[in-house]
Amino acid sequence: MRSLKRILSLLLSVIILLCVCAPYDGTIRALPSDELTFGCDWFNESYTYPFSYDDSYFPEDFSEYDHELAVYSISASMASFTSFDKDDPDKNIEDFFDKCGFETVSYGYETEDYDTVGLAIGSKEIDFSGGKCTVLMIVVRSGNYGMEWGGNFRLGKGDNHLGFDIAKTTALGYLNDYAGKNDFNGRVRAVIAGYSRGGSIAELMAAELDDGSYTSSLGTHKDNIASLGLCSRDFCAYAFEPPQCTRSANAGDEVYSNIFNVINPNDYVPKFVGDIWGFTHFGRELFLPCAENTGRYGEYYEKVCTEFDYIMEGTGKTANECFYSTAMSRSFGSMIDYVMDGFSNDVLKSRDYYVDRFESGAVFIAGQYLGKKLGAGDVFKTAGVSLLAALICLTPENIRMIKSDGYQRYLAHKISESDAGQGLTEDEVDSLLELLVLFTDYMTGNRDEVAALVAQLKNVMYVHQPYVNLAWMRSVDADDIKAINSPSSGELEINCESLTLRKNAVGKLCAENADGRVSWSSSDPGVAVVDSRGYVKAVKTGTAVVTAAIYDAEGGIIATDSIEVRVESAFVQMLKNLEKRLLG
Repeated sequence: MRSLKRILSLLLSVIILLCVCAPYDGTIRALPSDELTFGCDWFNESYTYPFSYDDSYFPEDFSEYDHELAVYSISASMASFTSFDKDDPDKNIEDFFDKCGFETVSYGYETEDYDTVGLAIGSKEIDFSGGKCTVLMIVVRSGNYGMEWGGNFRLGKGDNHLGFDIAKTTALGYLNDYAGKNDFNGRVRAVIAGYSRGGSIAELMAAELDDGSYTSSLGTHKDNIASLGLCSRDFCAYAFEPPQCTRSANAGDEVYSNIFNVINPNDYVPKFVGDIWGFTHFGRELFLPCAENTGRYGEYYEKVCTEFDYIMEGTGKTANECFYSTAMSRSFGSMIDYVMDGFSNDVLKSRDYYVDRFESGAVFIAGQYLGKKLGAGDVFKTAGVSLLAALICLTPENIRMIKSDGYQRYLAHKISESDAGQGLTEDEVDSLLELLVLFTDYMTGNRDEVAALVAQLKNVMYVHQPYVNLAWMRSVDADDIKAINSPSSGELEINCESLTLRKNAVGKLCAENADGRVSWSSSDPGVAVVDSRGYVKAVKTGTAVVTAAIYDAEGGIIATDSIEVRVESAFVQMLKNLEKRLLG
């Protein structure tokens, strides 16, 4: 009997392993002979990646999206990560620019503290429109920057995200210093680039250069940036997977149209800080493929997996870990939105409440863990203890235990004695304990949604990796970006023919039309319920029809479209995935 149990357990393990991986079996394409390589150090990984360069990458008019320049910019952003060589922290970006014929000056690479920033500026004189011009590549340090990461949690109460805004002011100061120390031959043209946190800082820098408000950031310093003579057609910004950084009502104005935010809809980082709190991006949002925005996602998925295998050859990374299959893209990207919206409202309450109550402790702890790269023992002593308690308290008894005075005192002691928590004030420790209780209540009140998301947490977490964005950018072209981001027109049409969800999962449907706002309904809310934003929650196994409709002012129907939603048990979906894997 024991042998039979072991065999069944082994078989079940194999089935689960096969099913959590997306059904991709691609081939690695050949290496082009004209490609260069650059280094990127990221957490504990140091890899080299291919890239191409040509002076023609810098177009006549920077106010229009240019895909070749965008691919070059994400490569530069990755090279900007701090090198593991402590004696030469800007080593990778300097080598990157050197291979392209740029001279490099860097700022702030020796500094790692809360709200700091590094900036690398490469300059090169090129032939342009029958004359000469100087091209500046201004790249915000975008990774491996230690304690700077803590500033991601410093929202503040102003129009802009405070942590990013502080870093933006520092970066503009670096650019001003650079402009004051150099004489340029002919016209100056510039590209500002950054990834993730660096992308938001690049975006804010470009916005102030666009509207002229950068002079306020310079304070009493002489305005040397003006000597560059930049106008909107002479510079642009490319921000990749940037968190939303502003609440400005004018963020979408035409003056900012030379700022391009390139976003993977399945990446959780650009969803922070949530638009539910009024945050957005300056300039344009350009989305990469996902199952919600294109009916050709299956083709894009195959192409990006092939490209990923090429650029990551020899690293041990697999495309199955980093990219969503069509079914996963439609479900889990939406579930992140769904859970994060609830987290913002039910746990953090509001932006003001978060800033007043939680911000100080969150900034400190985040900076300590990632800045000092504390070990697993330190994590367990502080956040690990709290997180473990939250994950196991799925019964009323455990919930009462974690809220008890005795257990709260125990956690407070553990946090205070840890290496990361020794600098916290008593009030900050209390706020972290309150956050734990709120988080626990949210998890237990939404355990179905959270459990469905946690089931694919590995894939969710892997999506925000710089090489994932690089693979996407290299696998699509300008026409793809234009097609995916063009406004819809014509008849109302839901963006898929059918939807299959696992019980308790959430999917997102889109149906846009210029004639009016779309309303959603379900033929059987007991099977699948849909809200006003198109989020479909799988309630129980069965089939329902979800309908999108547009009504005129009198309540008459202008247009409708419907699809079938099937809800299956996790076991049935597991068997289908296994069958797909085995039969190819």
